[in-house]
Amino acid sequence: MNETAGEPRGKVITVVLNFNQCALTRDMLESLREGRGADNHVLLIDNASSDGSAENLRREFPEVEVIEPGENLGCSGGRNHGTRAAVERGANYIFFCDNDAFVAEDCISRLRAHLDANP
Repeated sequence: MNETAGEPRGKVITVVLNFNQCALTRDMLESLREGRGADNHVLLIDNASSDGSAENLRREFPEVEVIEPGENLGCSGGRNHGTRAAVERGANYIFFCDNDAFVAEDCISRLRAHLDANP
């Protein structure tokens, strides 16, 4: 990646897990959408939801990459799956965000700035 003064050096990928909590995950993804910036890729790992979460969230958030492993991997398994996917997509930084959290508008940019300044 070409670096110029003031430009971020690392690619951030946010990994979010979901299991049958479409409304809760929707609210969290909306908070990410509001402040994520064009350079934060979001991976949603859907742990075999049976409530239509994956389809609904894929439709409502086309900028989010929804991955369905085909089984409920649990929290650690889902995060491991998300980590592998993020690394395959060139992540320099991986931000794990629980689906019941809200992300401040400047969260990702501030985290990136800190990490870029303190490699």
